[in-house]
Amino acid sequence: FQARNALLGNDFNKQRAAALAAEKDHGATLQTVQIGGRDVSFLSTPDNRLRSYYVVDGDYHLVTTARAIVERFLAIRDGRGVLGASPEFRHARSIMPTSRQDSVFVFFSSAFQQGLLSPQYQVELRRRLQAATDLELVQLAQWAARTEGKPAQTIADLVDGGLLPPGFGTRPDGSGPTVVNGKLVDSLRGPRGGMTPIPDVPLRGVTRDEAARLAELAQFSAAGWQQMDPLIVGIQRFALDQPGMERLVIDAHVSPFAGQKYGWITSLLGPPTRTQIGPAEGDIITVQAAVKGGLLVPSIPPHHLFLGVQDSEPLADRQGGGLLQSLLALRTTPGYLGAWPKPGFLDWLPVGLGGGPPDANGYSQLPLGVFRRQWDAFSALAFDPTLLAQVTPQLAAVQAENDAQIRVHVGDVSQAKLQSWVNSLAYSRAHRASIGNAKLLHALSQQLGVPRERALDAAEELLDAKLLCSLGGEYHLTETPGQIALWKSDQWPDAAGGAAVEEYRAPLLAWFRGVDADLTMYNDRVVVHATLDMQ
Repeated sequence: FQARNALLGNDFNKQRAAALAAEKDHGATLQTVQIGGRDVSFLSTPDNRLRSYYVVDGDYHLVTTARAIVERFLAIRDGRGVLGASPEFRHARSIMPTSRQDSVFVFFSSAFQQGLLSPQYQVELRRRLQAATDLELVQLAQWAARTEGKPAQTIADLVDGGLLPPGFGTRPDGSGPTVVNGKLVDSLRGPRGGMTPIPDVPLRGVTRDEAARLAELAQFSAAGWQQMDPLIVGIQRFALDQPGMERLVIDAHVSPFAGQKYGWITSLLGPPTRTQIGPAEGDIITVQAAVKGGLLVPSIPPHHLFLGVQDSEPLADRQGGGLLQSLLALRTTPGYLGAWPKPGFLDWLPVGLGGGPPDANGYSQLPLGVFRRQWDAFSALAFDPTLLAQVTPQLAAVQAENDAQIRVHVGDVSQAKLQSWVNSLAYSRAHRASIGNAKLLHALSQQLGVPRERALDAAEELLDAKLLCSLGGEYHLTETPGQIALWKSDQWPDAAGGAAVEEYRAPLLAWFRGVDADLTMYNDRVVVHATLDMQ
């Protein structure tokens, strides 16, 4: 243990020395602070971009951005707040013992969740959202001021120029936007993306509006959420026989569980059952749920709703945009929706609405091109009557190996005929997102006078993020003789060498190889079990 600790300590200290050297130009300092009667190493910069506590206690090493975590870590020595001693955690370990050898074990206690609803968190979350927004507004106002030839050295200049409202940046806690080392930061919290952790920000008072929101939250919690439901997650990882393939087995428990808090949502689930609707031949996606009318429609008894998508080419080519594109995507899906036994939610639809009564085989047509077939105790809908005729004779109630209320199966779409449909949907969304980024760059130049060649850097600075082309390309400023320079991605279809939809491969298809999952809600707990195969 001593040898290991020495190695760990040396490694951490080497890393901190490197960080200190790298951040010297930004005023980085390494000092020793007293926390809980212990010397703690604290590495930081004035603008808060670097904030790192390091402490060793016995065999345990802790590196954290939060002073509050150091305090709790050191308090454990005295037995105060030990997680392992709590009844909730012992219950969690009785469900998922260490013998499972989970690759990942996650436990969200009710106290942890309740802490997120505490005044400290709720007030500070709202304040830091305002702080981050103020920093963005100052940056936008500075660009606008330069465009209009107005002073922009201070916030007062921007207010006097009519680019920010009077009183801007004045908050109840005395904080506000300021400049440190040439960078905009919040005077109390630091920069966006590196703000001081919430537990370390002092809450010395609240405004009348904040007090009213806290009282409303407390009243809501007291009415239905006196006890938060602990969440337990275990993830195991296994190699499969195929090269490069692995399986994740995910088990999640909400236990103990009080379903009455969730109102009509949980009331819609029927009792756990081993009965399920067997898939039709060719189904690559199936989803089914045991449901009932619950508080929404008490007259509807327990029954099964099921959805199936066949592994076949789309029913038609997808064209158009916006709402039309979404409707066409739904209509071209080679799938069906059904219920068993009747009556169920599907039988809310009037028989023969818009198309007369069912024929001798139980078929009728509804508005928007939907066909329905009713036979025995089944009812099913689809946009393609041929598909409906193909799958409905195969549908039957069968027995599963375990009880559940919701079951999901998705096969390996990367090898399916349906992959072209998935690829088309993904390409359409990725293309629109990529164009949206370019529109943002143009707007910065047109509306705020940002030089076109600086628009990409300015956008990333404003958003505190990197703009990525969702088609996998790079953004470049392209110039055409006689036209204004435009930002484009080299992966747009009209770009030289850009990938068209036929050449595009959705990122999902590169790694996803199938999933099976089920959910079971008992009186005192909710259990989710899933297996995910991936490349």
